[in-house]
Amino acid sequence: MLKSHYRKYTLHFKRPAGTSRGVYTRRDTWFIQIWNTDEPDITGIGECAPLPGLSSEYGPDFLIKLDEVCKMIDDIHQNFPEHVTAYPSIRFGLETAIKDLEQKGSKVLFSNDFTEGTRGIPVNGLIWMGSPDFMRSQIREKLEQGFNCIKLKIGALDFETELSIIKEIRKKFPSQEMEIRVDANGAFDTDNALDKLDRLADLRIHSIEQPVRTGLEEEMAKLCQVSPLPVALDEELIGINEKDEKQHLLELIEPQYIVLKPSL
Repeated sequence: MLKSHYRKYTLHFKRPAGTSRGVYTRRDTWFIQIWNTDEPDITGIGECAPLPGLSSEYGPDFLIKLDEVCKMIDDIHQNFPEHVTAYPSIRFGLETAIKDLEQKGSKVLFSNDFTEGTRGIPVNGLIWMGSPDFMRSQIREKLEQGFNCIKLKIGALDFETELSIIKEIRKKFPSQEMEIRVDANGAFDTDNALDKLDRLADLRIHSIEQPVRTGLEEEMAKLCQVSPLPVALDEELIGINEKDEKQHLLELIEPQYIVLKPSL
């Protein structure tokens, strides 16, 4: 028989993390722990991390659902994931906890070249929004750490200022040496988005995430058709939980990339 409980953990940012939606200084997360009463010393752990202001599930119902899942874990496990389709962060936490339990609590969910240490996974260095000097200091830090791909959060500062920072990078590092991605978090207006994409493309940007706000599917589809810069959907995917809905959205917009965030 399966048993479960959860506990809250608060992450405190070492420095404020700025986005076009505001500045984060802390992040609350919840850990689900699952065990079998026949082997109580073996525990599977999963993380549920909804994001305030962004997660469709975040609100009073979130903790109610998390508590329900833990109290009824043995029954819910039999009909998973139907009970938590509308709660992606709980679903992700539950999936990883169950998988971890199946792997005897090893925290290695899948055996592959990465988990065995024989192959790495390319990642980008993330540059948070802030003052120009703050962003430049982050860029220097990422370069010193050996990153050859960086992603800049844009949309909070004046666009000309952000563009000048990217130009500085390009003067020092051509596209063959440094890949640059940008994430607008929906900050561009539809009437000037294409002009901004044209100017970014001149700097040989790899791609842009979510140039305009969510809910503008037709406008986003047009941008994806004419943009000189590959477009990635991000926030547009949040709250689209059913398979048919996902397929319809992707067929309508036809983005060049999608950003997959299990918690969202």
